[in-house]
Amino acid sequence: MTKELVRREIVCDYRPGAGIRLSPHFYTKDEELDLAVNTMREIVETRAYAAHEAAGAAF
Repeated sequence: MTKELVRREIVCDYRPGAGIRLSPHFYTKDEELDLAVNTMREIVETRAYAAHEAAGAAF
């Protein structure tokens, strides 16, 4: 998931044992948050993350 989000230019971090971390700021627009959440939903629904599974964990 993290690699696919980064590929789509959504800045995030992976924390082992905690999962994906997004760090919105006070100035982050609601539309940007909606985009991030909807993109994660799309990645799961289309299994776009599977393209990165063979590469191993780089994050």
